[in-house]
Amino acid sequence: MPPRRFRNVTKQSEVEWRNAGGGGRIIMIFLYEQTHFPNPFQLKSFQPKLQILLMASILSTIFGCFQKKEKANDLPTWLETHLPGQLVVVNNIVNLDPMNLFIKEKNTILADKNDPEVQIRIKWFKKEEGLGLNVAEVQTSLDNARKDIKAARMIFDALKKNGLEKFSVSVIEMAAYILLYEEPSPELRKNNLVIILAAIDALPDHAQTSIWIEWMEPSVYQQEFKDIIPYGYWQRGDSYHDRNKIMGLDFEWSPGLKADILNTGWAISIKSDRSLTYQTEAYNSASTWAMPARAPAPRTSAWTSSASGNDAS
Repeated sequence: MPPRRFRNVTKQSEVEWRNAGGGGRIIMIFLYEQTHFPNPFQLKSFQPKLQILLMASILSTIFGCFQKKEKANDLPTWLETHLPGQLVVVNNIVNLDPMNLFIKEKNTILADKNDPEVQIRIKWFKKEEGLGLNVAEVQTSLDNARKDIKAARMIFDALKKNGLEKFSVSVIEMAAYILLYEEPSPELRKNNLVIILAAIDALPDHAQTSIWIEWMEPSVYQQEFKDIIPYGYWQRGDSYHDRNKIMGLDFEWSPGLKADILNTGWAISIKSDRSLTYQTEAYNSASTWAMPARAPAPRTSAWTSSASGNDAS
């Protein structure tokens, strides 16, 4: 009996299978293929339908590629449509929270096209219509960022005029950040604090009352930015700032603050590379000192010495 997959062949093929040897098998397979696998290109009635299907498949693939390209650039397209010529993408903030990945939440730093130091952060959703963005809100954020940069430049000019050297300034609403890039010796710390207080006291009608002064590693001066610190620097999400911050002082400004009093409030950054190096060196020194081979001989207590003396007498 022929294999099960050959049961549907014609009567002629069954006779040939029974009467012929291996040759009959070849004939049967040939007839089976001719019967059950017709060449569609040889059927005139099938050609138009096949051509339509092929064209539809090709067009679907082409339009699919165009659609993917448009999705990859949807934020720049939205910006150019609603705020033409104002904003450009600086970078996306990486957030590995699974929920954000599921809902397609994106956080992006944008910069003023004509003034790159003016930067804002926006949250948008790839799945939502219009990216979930509100034109008025984005415009308000941009206007506020421009005010902050204007205030930062005003503070920078005042500090420079008073003699401060190697520093950068950032303003975020009511907070002013002053980063210093020199070795923080006690004398220089007090001298710079006097300069900063005098400059801020002399500023007319400034809104910045939360003052942050931070000493940074001198080697990173103007590596990431120049005189003004853009907003995106604080949103980078890595440990760059903490690793390069040596010490800091923050306070609420009011007229007449005394440098002598504030100067006692400096705090060393325990997360800096410099501090971690000191900690490692201290640990290694302590471990070496505490090794059994170098441990001092046990001290004899006063009570033991007294008891020994009594026994001797």
